[in-house]
Amino acid sequence: KMEEFVSLDCLYIDGTKIEANANKYSFVWKKATDKFSLKLQENIRQSFQEEIAPLIEEAIVLDQEEPISSEQLDDFVAILEKELE
Repeated sequence: KMEEFVSLDCLYIDGTKIEANANKYSFVWKKATDKFSLKLQENIRQSFQEEIAPLIEEAIVLDQEEPISSEQLDDFVAILEKELE
């Protein structure tokens, strides 16, 4: 009767441990992932405000003061690409 439950046709040995009640504590993991996601979003917002927003404001000020040359645009693109990496 036990032969019906286990088939050795596809057997993978990779060290994975599967519990009988695998979803017993899923609510704990859900809360942890939600908390991590909120912290990550806050870090993204903070980084944007500290690093990228000043560059955008600087570009707006330059745009209002004088026409922007192609060299200035290239420099600005290089700075943005560097910051995004």
